[in-house]
Amino acid sequence: MFTAVLLIVTGCKKASTNKLLGFWSKPVEYVEGYFEPHIDVEHPGHYCRNFTMEFVNSNTLYNYNYVADRKSAFEAEESEIHSVPGKSGWYYKYRTQNTYVFEDNKVILSNGDIYTYMDGKLYLDGYSSVVLSPW
Repeated sequence: MFTAVLLIVTGCKKASTNKLLGFWSKPVEYVEGYFEPHIDVEHPGHYCRNFTMEFVNSNTLYNYNYVADRKSAFEAEESEIHSVPGKSGWYYKYRTQNTYVFEDNKVILSNGDIYTYMDGKLYLDGYSSVVLSPW
């Protein structure tokens, strides 16, 4: 009886789950290979994911500048190439950390970007071609 009264008085709180956690990106795209004769460098074709984000908790995310399925996509770069955490065979050059707020189906990033969460996807406000899905 005491437990029932306690539940009525204090109410029940449903544990909230963050439906954003994990990776999001535009669909995978193929980039044709090409050759740069002035520096004698061959760039093989590869698959990439643009606008990749990783929501790590309820207020922090990483924006990945470019994600590719082979390290050779970055061979002309003179910086360290990293493996994407938990995504075997995918690589990135650098990522930036941002904070965010998820409120009223809007994801507001500390860098000024605003995404609308609708039908399980994220739409970058002002850019109809930028639609992210869970990866």
